[in-house]
Amino acid sequence: MRKILLLLILFGVIDCAAQQKELDSLLNELKKHPQEDTVRLKLLNQISYDYETINPKLGISTAIETIESAKKQNQKKFLAVAYNRMAQNYQGTGNYDTALIYCNKSITLRKELKDTVGIAAELETIGMNYFFISDYYTAIEYQKEALALLKKINYINDQGDVLNSLGVDYEYLGNYPMALQYHQKAIDVYEQTGHKELVAFALDDISNIYTDMADYNKALQFSYKALAIYEHGNDKLDLANCYGNIGTIYDRKGDTLNSRLFLRKNLLLATQISYQYGIASALDNLGASYIKTAEYTTALPYLQAALQKFTSLNDKINEADVLSNLSTIYLKAPDDVLKKYKISSLNKFNKALQMQLKSIELSKQSHSLEKLNSGYIILSDIYAAKKNYSKAYTAYKQSVIYKDSILNDDKKQQITRLEMQYQFSKTQDSIKAINDKTQVLAKAEIQKQRIIKNSTMAGAGLLVLIGIGGFIFYKRNRDIRTQKNEAELKSQITDTEMKALRAQMNPHFIFNSLNSIADYIDKNQTQTASDFTAKFARLMRMVLENSEQKEIPLADDLKALELYMQLEQFRLKNKFDYEIKVDENIDKENTLVPPLILQPFVENSIWHGIAKKDGRGNITIYIKQQGEMINCIVEDDGGGLNAAFVNEEKRSLGTKITRERIDIINKLKKAGASMNISNREKGVRAEVRFPLELSF
Repeated sequence: MRKILLLLILFGVIDCAAQQKELDSLLNELKKHPQEDTVRLKLLNQISYDYETINPKLGISTAIETIESAKKQNQKKFLAVAYNRMAQNYQGTGNYDTALIYCNKSITLRKELKDTVGIAAELETIGMNYFFISDYYTAIEYQKEALALLKKINYINDQGDVLNSLGVDYEYLGNYPMALQYHQKAIDVYEQTGHKELVAFALDDISNIYTDMADYNKALQFSYKALAIYEHGNDKLDLANCYGNIGTIYDRKGDTLNSRLFLRKNLLLATQISYQYGIASALDNLGASYIKTAEYTTALPYLQAALQKFTSLNDKINEADVLSNLSTIYLKAPDDVLKKYKISSLNKFNKALQMQLKSIELSKQSHSLEKLNSGYIILSDIYAAKKNYSKAYTAYKQSVIYKDSILNDDKKQQITRLEMQYQFSKTQDSIKAINDKTQVLAKAEIQKQRIIKNSTMAGAGLLVLIGIGGFIFYKRNRDIRTQKNEAELKSQITDTEMKALRAQMNPHFIFNSLNSIADYIDKNQTQTASDFTAKFARLMRMVLENSEQKEIPLADDLKALELYMQLEQFRLKNKFDYEIKVDENIDKENTLVPPLILQPFVENSIWHGIAKKDGRGNITIYIKQQGEMINCIVEDDGGGLNAAFVNEEKRSLGTKITRERIDIINKLKKAGASMNISNREKGVRAEVRFPLELSF
């Protein structure tokens, strides 16, 4: 209950007397200004904005009038805002598909007007829509895009809200470290812009995370920090919500006394400021608290009042929550308690059934798997109490289906955590390499300075030995330069090897592969998921093992490359065929090659050449020996360089890393290693040459 309420506030879905007062004032102004001009457009846009949180249906009708008037006057700026208001109001009614249509219309106009801040706002709104339908991954994509735009133009004002939204997204994915990171970044922005009340709100969100993790003591620490800010401010609405938050944490902790103390504070303050959502929330939470202690007589009036409030507010999500609590009372309360409310022992199960069925229907509309799971369990208990065991069994089976769906979501969350852990590990390795380089160069510099000092003293003290000292100084200085050059070369090798490893273990490839596994599991294709997982695990192990070696047997390298191509075949549903041809005179077991040096070219052939091609494609890999050189060729029949270089930045990264590896080979071995990429009649040809090395 508390989490839903926080989200309503975060995304602007609140209701209070002050807002109604502002709306009444605007409506009066509109009556005084009937002529169609920019003044009226401004009033209409503001009115539709205020309706979002009070009556979205009226907000939609107001936005329609604004759109028609803005088109007549050719006022594109007002029209873009009107599309946004339409999207927000449709979002308020739960019609997210239509909301997205109007968001995209607004973005089209804002791009024409070069309104970057407005585009970012629309992207954030799109992210919210996807959040409300539980598509958190897509929500994150749009909100990150919005954040990147705001950073690009150095517009800090809205960054805090986007960062906080990202924190909520990651919380719902169960990725608490990432959620905490984004909330902390939001706090930093809010502090820079002087928004103390928003700092408190972010602190409350962090408290919510610790509540989810069942670390109630830490959750209380953050809530009390937020409370201290609210108590010194003027925003009684946020203060009321904070009371409710603390009350809920104490309830989860099992501290009934403190829980009810803060929930009553929440109810009292919300009533004083006519904050309808706050009143309804406090009533529901108090009722749920009394159910836990079997004080049904006390719980029932609270819940009946909460139901009336949420129904009048058209809040279906929380209405479902209250109905479920009420059905639990009708199911479990003693007959003598229910008689006080004129509910007979014969009718109580029918009453419970009626409410629970309605709760389930509303939960379906809100896409809440967790509520549907618990709702069907309660429904099963009601049917069992009515001795309708067939329907009780059917309801129980339905609860199991939703439970399995929740578990599948958990698997996706675990996949996300794995990706984040990989990224973190990669960053740590990079930092270590930089530190190692810095330490080597620092030692060389210290040694150089020490020698300069010693040489100067020797020259001053013993003129006779100037020649000898100069020679020693020259030799040692030369040695130091050699050491420094070697250190820089080693550092370059380390950096390049790390870049090569990143290119081989492309995060997008890992992330997409893991998502493919999750998708196979969701579709109950267990054998396919098992096969894919086995190949993916083998490839990851081989890449990590091979990355420790500067050169590996050609046979091992080709096995890893073939595994990679098999996985991509899986993902692209066999859109391409491949063939590997090795000269008969090449000893694959004893010929040494740099690990996965061809992988970036194969990846480019697949994704920039064949994936966008109509029909199937072909990739052929040739390994040839030409004198003292090994010649490796990758050919595809995709669209060629012009079409293939659609994403030039990504493609050039793999090419750049391979060139750096070849440069290092030439420096170390004084060899004529080379790389060349060219168009074929159909497709692209990439050729890499490096010196022949044998293991004996």
